[in-house]
Amino acid sequence: MISVSRALGTVVVTVHGDLDAHVLRHTLTDLRRIASAVRDRLSADTWRILSQLQEDFHLQHARIRFDDVLGILNRMITDLAAFSGMEMENMARGHGWRFLDVGRRLERSVNLTSLVRSALAAGCRLVTVEHALRILRGEEPNGEAA
Repeated sequence: MISVSRALGTVVVTVHGDLDAHVLRHTLTDLRRIASAVRDRLSADTWRILSQLQEDFHLQHARIRFDDVLGILNRMITDLAAFSGMEMENMARGHGWRFLDVGRRLERSVNLTSLVRSALAAGCRLVTVEHALRILRGEEPNGEAA
């Protein structure tokens, strides 16, 4: 079983770490770079949301507290929900939108599979295989459809 302090440390490193290219800071830097390349194709509102996302994540390089990370992640969730809403509302439903939708569904499936695998591998007593299968089918844990 993972200790709470180790889990908290892992969250902080994943969000703010310098060593790995898969940390959140590098992902947001890449997002900003790519968005700048297609700036003329983005609405003013979308650009404002992307700028707000970058601004919300701007951290000092001093020692960061877990509470600060939680606040940053909460603001980022709001920013990403706004971006997703703008994309769903303003994007034409052509091939690009379909491609984006397929990617979103694949990513959701990969993340859900990873979560279930981690919970089962860790010996989580709260999730049984039967509960996990019901959740994956979109049912309530008691067997009713959601």
